[in-house]
Amino acid sequence: MNRDEETLKLYQAEYNNLKREIEQRITGQNQTFNFVAIILAATASIIGTIMSSSSTTFPTDASKFDLIALLIALLPVAIAPLAFMFFDNELMIFGIGSYIYEDLRRRVENVLGYTEEEFFLGDARVLKNMLVWSPSAQLVLSTGRWLLFIALTIVPTIYVMLSIDHFKEPMLWWLILTVDSIISLVVTVAMIATLREQLRWRLEHPYRWSIMNTLLKERRKP
Repeated sequence: MNRDEETLKLYQAEYNNLKREIEQRITGQNQTFNFVAIILAATASIIGTIMSSSSTTFPTDASKFDLIALLIALLPVAIAPLAFMFFDNELMIFGIGSYIYEDLRRRVENVLGYTEEEFFLGDARVLKNMLVWSPSAQLVLSTGRWLLFIALTIVPTIYVMLSIDHFKEPMLWWLILTVDSIISLVVTVAMIATLREQLRWRLEHPYRWSIMNTLLKERRKP
């Protein structure tokens, strides 16, 4: 075995490790969505139970409103750990992918003697059967995942802010509002940091994203 073959084996081992980490982080993201679904289903179920409860359990509608408001106000506290896990995985997945493309790929290119176009296009053509509207659908789904965490932290915070004068025990609600505001701020900053890295990479590598357009244009030809 010559030196180039040994080097390629080391690069392959590194790639396999990085690939496994990406797969684990994607699995972690899927699990966060499962937990979010459970939290939302449980919250909706509890709210439904409260609304259908008899007057003996909740003598007035105000008592029902206070409990429902508390459940909504505590949503950011329950969602925050999942949001942090999601954006941490999102950032690291993109970081690992960027490292593979910018660093590991170039080292493999040097060993094999491929050009960037030969190395990358050979891998990109696996997308030749993608439907024309698939990139738009993927963009909506990807953006929707981000916005879900933002909505579940910011919307309850705004709700508490607008309704705080109607609650009993204002000190407790001001405390909840403070916690919710901090959580919303941190989650928003995490999203912006992730978005910033992705936008920077796309602006620095326009060729990488032009390949998809080229493939789709070829599919539109008769």
